[in-house]
Amino acid sequence: REAITNLARHSRADRCRITLVREPKEIVLSVHDNGVQTESQRQSAFENAGHGLIGMRERLEELGGRLIVDPSDGWRIAAHLPAPRLQTEPRTSRSQPMPSRIPSRPVPS
Repeated sequence: REAITNLARHSRADRCRITLVREPKEIVLSVHDNGVQTESQRQSAFENAGHGLIGMRERLEELGGRLIVDPSDGWRIAAHLPAPRLQTEPRTSRSQPMPSRIPSRPVPS
């Protein structure tokens, strides 16, 4: 949400692409816009990183992730988080099996 807020406030973009990709070891949420900025504006964004970027980075690091900010070709902000392991074996159920046929009941009129 913070990346979208930054885009709306600062980027002067007219397009945005949001992607969510699960890779073998991580999940990546990426926001990429086509905003136009001068070189001094790009440098200023890094030197004066607002609370939004700092907060995003801190929250991701607490979860074992990382934040990548790429100011080339618009702006791209990518949140990388470790992916939970996929379960490869089926779970065994301790509950009773479902009946093969649900008993019918008369419908009240």
